Amino acid sequence: MHHVDFSFLHSKKYQVQDSESLVLEFIMQMLTTYETPVQIQSDKMDKIEYKMFLKGGNSVSVENLYFHKSKARISKKVLLLTQNVLNQFPVKKENKSKLQDIKDTLLQLILMYDEILEDANSLFNTYLALKAQKTNDVMKLLTVFSAFFLPLTFIAGVYGMNFYNMPELRWNYGYFFIIGIMSVIVIIVYVWFKRKKII
Repeated sequence: MHHVDFSFLHSKKYQVQDSESLVLEFIMQMLTTYETPVQIQSDKMDKIEYKMFLKGGNSVSVENLYFHKSKARISKKVLLLTQNVLNQFPVKKENKSKLQDIKDTLLQLILMYDEILEDANSLFNTYLALKAQKTNDVMKLLTVFSAFFLPLTFIAGVYGMNFYNMPELRWNYGYFFIIGIMSVIVIIVYVWFKRKKII
């Protein structure tokens, strides 16, 4: 069954000797209708790959990628069913070469859809890996900020308790002393991160 009319059924006349030759001609013409869609899908895979690796992957839609993968998978299934039928299709001796040409064309189309499916799976895994890497970068950045601010928050919390017996509260240079300690801590944390090549 096909939801769209085959143009080749109306566009030309076929010079054939028997019904078997006509059937083989129709099958070949039907297979050629796959050539343009498979090339379009291959080009779209290349565009998605270009966006993912050279444009950062921000504009890549995982839904669009899955849609193209599903189309390729369905087309391959149809071609495999066709291949199964053709393998059991008996022909006369004079039509065997034509049948072999059809089988070769069919195999080529299946291999092209295999390549598209492999590309789609590879791009899907790469997409997930890039998303995971971005998440890790965000977590790394938050961890670095936490390492800087955690000791400073502790010092601010201690001196924010306002107990009466805290001599620094009544010292004229207490504020500048604590700011100096905080600055030293920030410098030490920064140097440590630099030596560990974290930042």
